[in-house]
Amino acid sequence: MAVPDDFDPTHALDGWRAPAPPPLDLDLRSLRPTRAPAPADVKKQAWLKQHGFEMHDVQDVEVRERPPAPPPEVAAPVVELRVAPPAPADPQAVIAELEMPPVAAAAPEPEPPALDLPPPAAVRDARLLAHWQPDAWLGLTRQLSGAAAEVRHTPAGLQVEHRAAQWLCAAWPPQASAATPGRWPAWAALVEGESAADAWTSLLGELPAEAPLWPSPQDADWGLLAELVLHQDAGLQPTQSRLLRELVEAERSARRSHIEQGYTREGRVARQRA
Repeated sequence: MAVPDDFDPTHALDGWRAPAPPPLDLDLRSLRPTRAPAPADVKKQAWLKQHGFEMHDVQDVEVRERPPAPPPEVAAPVVELRVAPPAPADPQAVIAELEMPPVAAAAPEPEPPALDLPPPAAVRDARLLAHWQPDAWLGLTRQLSGAAAEVRHTPAGLQVEHRAAQWLCAAWPPQASAATPGRWPAWAALVEGESAADAWTSLLGELPAEAPLWPSPQDADWGLLAELVLHQDAGLQPTQSRLLRELVEAERSARRSHIEQGYTREGRVARQRA
């Protein structure tokens, strides 16, 4: 373009006006990306606008389908069941139902048949007779104590000694009858034995060889027999001596009581009570 000769550069800007400034970007649209919105963003904005949300500054809004509303709860009808109370039970029927059947009583065991056996001592020695005979010796036994344990003082200290039952025995020579033997025996002794059979065996050991012995059921003066053994047997243990003395005292008391109750004095005569 040709410049006229009379052009004055100072007047080059005469009549020029600055263009009006752009309006203020209150919505910060100038800061938004200039790229075209993606189809998904368009869908989000359209959904927001449809539901009354015009928010230009919201970009990351995830569109979610609203879940279907749950069906309304329907309360089940309440059904009231009424059960009629049972009829009162018959007391007799209840007792009959609960009553246990009677238990049969156990049959008693049959008793063993009685055996006609000889006494145990007779089994040990045939010389021990069941009946009196003229050539038989007469024997008597009396138990003074049962089996016991005795504490004794020894040089080594206290010792426990076990003793079998104590038996006072006496024997008389053959008699003319089975009547009560004489007051004084042929011999008397205190022997030990578990049973009366052991005492009879001790008696047989003191008789002449092959002499039979008859256990007499008669009574004797046991106080005299005990006193006889107490004074003649020097080998008695303290317990044995005590047993004999107790028997002597018991027999003496029994005689005294018998005299007082069975006799009465008439002057100088002791007369038996009627």
